[in-house]
Amino acid sequence: MFIGGQIAKFRKEKRMTQEQLGGAVGVTNRTVSKWESGTTSPGVDLIPSIASALGVSTDRLFGIVTQDIPEDSSGGIRIAVQGALSQVLPGALEEALDDLLPEYLNSIQPKDGYSLLVLSRDGLTVVPFCGKASVGYHKFSEKWSICISSPGGNVNLEGYESEKEASDDLKRIFTSFSNKLARIEL
Repeated sequence: MFIGGQIAKFRKEKRMTQEQLGGAVGVTNRTVSKWESGTTSPGVDLIPSIASALGVSTDRLFGIVTQDIPEDSSGGIRIAVQGALSQVLPGALEEALDDLLPEYLNSIQPKDGYSLLVLSRDGLTVVPFCGKASVGYHKFSEKWSICISSPGGNVNLEGYESEKEASDDLKRIFTSFSNKLARIEL
């Protein structure tokens, strides 16, 4: 309820309609109305956009008043901020994590900036490996291949005579990836 009240307060001060605020942050006026009534809270990912649209800092949006605080009181600041956030954002962080974590875990983007560079046996294909791949059989070519899911799309490393041969190379890729090597030549 608190964040919704703050949104309503600053929106009215700025003489902005719910529809205008919703348009500025990419939601409907009904969503803004639900925030303001305390039915729901905005997701953590929207807070900076809301504050920007309302022309206030995120601190002001949360009702945090900035004061001159002695440098040695950082522990007190942390406790105050944690207390304010625990009142202001009940469940919002958990909701955001519930939404974003599965997407992150299922993403083929490199985690922590790491990917393994894989060079195919024929030396013609280079693909970043981020942890997702499978072995498959192609009826048309009657050959086995390794299909690597990469940020640019799926890439097939083709030309394996047997499933075992492709599986062995895939195991080498996973081992190299686990050991955080920079590249592997098949």
